[in-house]
Amino acid sequence: MATTAEAKYLLNEFRRKMDFREYQRGLEAMQYIPNLLKNWNPIAMGILGEYADQLRAAVEYEKRHKHVSTDAIDFARKHSARICELARNELRQSTGLEQANFFESAMKLRAAIPGDLEPMLPAIDGSQTFRSAVKDVLKKLPRDVRERLSKVCFVELNKQATRGIFSCCATEVIGTAPDMPRKTLESVLIHEIAHAWLNHSGGTEQNERAANEQVKIWKNGNYWFLNK
Repeated sequence: MATTAEAKYLLNEFRRKMDFREYQRGLEAMQYIPNLLKNWNPIAMGILGEYADQLRAAVEYEKRHKHVSTDAIDFARKHSARICELARNELRQSTGLEQANFFESAMKLRAAIPGDLEPMLPAIDGSQTFRSAVKDVLKKLPRDVRERLSKVCFVELNKQATRGIFSCCATEVIGTAPDMPRKTLESVLIHEIAHAWLNHSGGTEQNERAANEQVKIWKNGNYWFLNK
């Protein structure tokens, strides 16, 4: 029977081997990504999202282990901007969460790259009306909620999108359909913000009720009418 020290050693060895295996998968993904970027189509989107995750794991491995090469980091530096550009376009044309999930994979890759890189996306991306509505809604929320939302990307989607989405991963995304009346837009935004505040990961009936209750709490606290 293994001692505690032996068990810990075996566990660490297992984790080390699994980490290295993930690193190898990331290096293998590098040979496929350039072709996907050149031949972009809806099928490529899902494949590239998976490869972006694998490449991110390889980048993080190289950052942790200084003795290995920087092949994944160098590759990610070269291609991450294009991957994020495609992700941004897909998200703005989104009709569901599949595109949002791809966007998140790309942003996770971007965040994993060391160095001072310009962010690919602004915190708010959309029409002047959309940007104005987001800023007005944020002003009406408690300070701790605004701080919680500091890393969330707000994106205006296309006409085929649902009224609003919240997708969470390493990067959180709140998106709404365009051309809504201002009051409707603000209502959709505050509802999706409630999902973010409550750390929801799915649009279940229970989560929808909880988000609605959270909105009521904020409004009953007069945050909706007073700038804090």
